[in-house]
Amino acid sequence: MALLEVRGLHKDFGGAAAVAGVDFTLEAGALVGLIGPNGSGKTTLFNLLSGVLRPTRGEIYFDGQRIDGLSPDRIFRLGLVRTFQVPRLFRHMTTLENALLPPEDQLGESPWHALWPKRWRQQELALAHKARAVLETFRLDHAALQGTTELSGGQMKLLEAARALMGRARLLLFDEPAAGVAPALARSVFDHLRRLQRETGMTLLVIEHRLDVLFEYVDDAIVMDRGCIIARGKPAELARDPRVIAAYFGGGDGQHAGEPGGAAGSGVTAMG
Repeated sequence: MALLEVRGLHKDFGGAAAVAGVDFTLEAGALVGLIGPNGSGKTTLFNLLSGVLRPTRGEIYFDGQRIDGLSPDRIFRLGLVRTFQVPRLFRHMTTLENALLPPEDQLGESPWHALWPKRWRQQELALAHKARAVLETFRLDHAALQGTTELSGGQMKLLEAARALMGRARLLLFDEPAAGVAPALARSVFDHLRRLQRETGMTLLVIEHRLDVLFEYVDDAIVMDRGCIIARGKPAELARDPRVIAAYFGGGDGQHAGEPGGAAGSGVTAMG
């Protein structure tokens, strides 16, 4: 059984379809890219999968359970976690404190137990040790006691992935891990994601415009254009697919026809 199954998913805004009849599945343990020109519906799809938006119609199943219509916190507890293109960290907390936020049922957060440290101290220490180990996995252990404002953009993205691991994520929706990150660090971020997938069995669906980086790491990729999935396949196949080439270079939103900052501008190397 697929870990994630999406059937006939639609999302309309004022009569305009941002997502228009999307169907796909994700197998457990896969690392899959989600690509397409700006405005193709990728982030809207992430918002639907994570419960931020409710679909106009269609169904979403996670590990066999229907989740469309559930609140984001309930979906998170099931193990479906998403990040954001701009990392959403608590800026007045340390890196370690940010990593300690996701675990559920922390006794020290309960008013019934908070006043008696003996009830929660051991649990807190165990979680702190786990968080330290997770931060070390992402090479953030040296910054554990630093404020998140002292982290680089790439480190902030890695901290979001670390928080997902602390929250026992089974499926991680990662929104543009390489955005605003230097090329060498972008590959380092993807190295960490690939290792996370291989060592924990986590499933990842990754939005990324820098196709030259993404295509080095993903098992396959899903291509969206104008709210629809137009192709899915291995990176080498997609780079030659006329539908994909037309989506990036044949018009559309006017931002991806070779502009340096647009989707095609970042994918010229991979697509060409």
